[in-house]
Amino acid sequence: MTLKEKEQLRNIILLILEAGRPGLTLREISNKAQLREFNNPDSDFADALDWLAAHGFAEEIRVGIGKLTRAWRISDAGVEYLDGANL
Repeated sequence: MTLKEKEQLRNIILLILEAGRPGLTLREISNKAQLREFNNPDSDFADALDWLAAHGFAEEIRVGIGKLTRAWRISDAGVEYLDGANL
């Protein structure tokens, strides 16, 4: 993936997180992105989510009773980024 493609994927993930309920799983995020013609493998989504979390734009949260279920929500910094971005 090129740097531009990675940036586009991160932006679409932030938009999905902003529009969705807090606590979207990797599967839910990738399914919603595929509806927008982002047909990347799950590993690309996982890498992008890890990058967004490491840079403070998304937060990993626990949902349900399964401790192994990873889920994310957009952070305040992610909302501010989207507000300032020309997507």
